[in-house]
Amino acid sequence: MSIQVTGLYKHFGNFTALDNVSIEFPTGGLVALLGPSGCGKTSLLRVIAGLERPDSGSVHIHGKDVSGLDIRDRQIGFVFQHYALFRHMTVFENVAFGLRAKPRSQRPNDTAIRAKVNQLLALVQLEWLADRYPAQLSGGQRQRVALARALAVEPQVLLLDEPFGALDAKVRKELRRWLRQLHDELHITSLFVTHDQEEALEVADHIVIMNKGRIEQHGTPEQIYHAPQTEFVYQFIGSSNVLYHNDHGYSFAADGQDEALKSYCRPYDFQVSAEQQHGSLPAKVMRKLPLGNTIRIEAEALLPMAESAIIDVDLAHNDPLLAQIHQQDVIWLAPRRTVQFSR
Repeated sequence: MSIQVTGLYKHFGNFTALDNVSIEFPTGGLVALLGPSGCGKTSLLRVIAGLERPDSGSVHIHGKDVSGLDIRDRQIGFVFQHYALFRHMTVFENVAFGLRAKPRSQRPNDTAIRAKVNQLLALVQLEWLADRYPAQLSGGQRQRVALARALAVEPQVLLLDEPFGALDAKVRKELRRWLRQLHDELHITSLFVTHDQEEALEVADHIVIMNKGRIEQHGTPEQIYHAPQTEFVYQFIGSSNVLYHNDHGYSFAADGQDEALKSYCRPYDFQVSAEQQHGSLPAKVMRKLPLGNTIRIEAEALLPMAESAIIDVDLAHNDPLLAQIHQQDVIWLAPRRTVQFSR
């Protein structure tokens, strides 16, 4: 089921949460709404769900205008960050809740409910915990129960608000992979909110970047990372360093230059040397941080007067240069690739 939102505005007092948002989410997609806190991503999700009413604009699901419908009439499955499970109910009864709450004319009989719940618990690999209570489960298990409960009502659309935000890093990574596999099996049009760039790039097949209530860019993870259309997107996705470009080359200081000459360089796009090379810039090593197969060097740019800037540089963990440079040593950096944005 496709989702189309058109001209959405949403204000909370003087704060504009959604500022003329229009976009179509494709049928069967797994889409990440990504952006900093307060950018509007959760407001957009809640408006689509019917948990919030927009000040103006419309929401269509598979061509049908649902803007005036209650959440119960939109066939939406919603998964919250903090699970929202009923503590006094077993896992089985939590998953069955939406089925039992249906109007009598639509409610399955007990046999059908039991079959459906058992099928969903098998799908999320928790059938062995059917008689447990939420307090007896781990965070990852609770989130899978919440997802099974959302799927029980056979939603047209699945919406997830920071679904892994309350989990530790290892469990979060496991559930990312599991959600991707589950989506590949079910193909339900799914939107999930996250502020975690890695999560969006790893899980989603389409990413929507939001900022100040507006959509900055949307596209595949590859398009978002390798072809950012705005300065905000480039800075928000991944690490970057600011450089300034003039007729004589690059520098780390603006030196009164026009802002249009500002350039950006990824940490892995520097040529690093222990000795001065043509066009290279000096920086003093402050720390070396192991990041798995990459070593990040935090270096202080050597700038005139009292100015300072921290430059991030990434090297492979087995780069022989790492044995030659130590804290407080001067290294020389030459940008191999930079990006500029028009103003």
